[in-house]
Amino acid sequence: MRDGCGCTPCREAWTEYRSGLPDCSRRRYALVDPTPMRERVASLIAGGVTVAQIADAIDVRSGTLRFSLSGTAVRPAPGRVSKRLADAIMSLDAADLAAAQSANAKLKGQARVHVDNLVLRGWSHAKIAEEADLSPQVVRRISSGGTCNASTARAIRLVHDRATQPVVEFPRRPPAEGGG
Repeated sequence: MRDGCGCTPCREAWTEYRSGLPDCSRRRYALVDPTPMRERVASLIAGGVTVAQIADAIDVRSGTLRFSLSGTAVRPAPGRVSKRLADAIMSLDAADLAAAQSANAKLKGQARVHVDNLVLRGWSHAKIAEEADLSPQVVRRISSGGTCNASTARAIRLVHDRATQPVVEFPRRPPAEGGG
């Protein structure tokens, strides 16, 4: 078909050729029905857990989770959601939420300390933001006592750890004697 011929052998050959190529129109991740996930989130919320806590526990932005649950004023909720998101929510239990909440609270509390430590070392907010792949406004907000999500806190911790890691000098071997 590529050459414009419409005969049966050419169409079959073109179809066979195309079947071996990746289909770029297909999504690269699996989508599933969101109903069980939405019911699970509703039961967690009824138990006193917030959407933000659920989002932190599964390491997604709370806005992403809120949109997957109910959509926005302009766009309805999606008819399908990623399998990764649905599986993460379906596997949550109370112990996971409590552990994630404790770990993330500590991590978020350290974010300001890490930013302040880097600033004391001569780093600007713009440089921290660039290294952490964040906007400078987010770094300034954290520095002034604002909140951040767990993934942002992790990014800042990684930058801090890389910047404050001591440089290890390995001893050099003496040159070989005799040269041969």
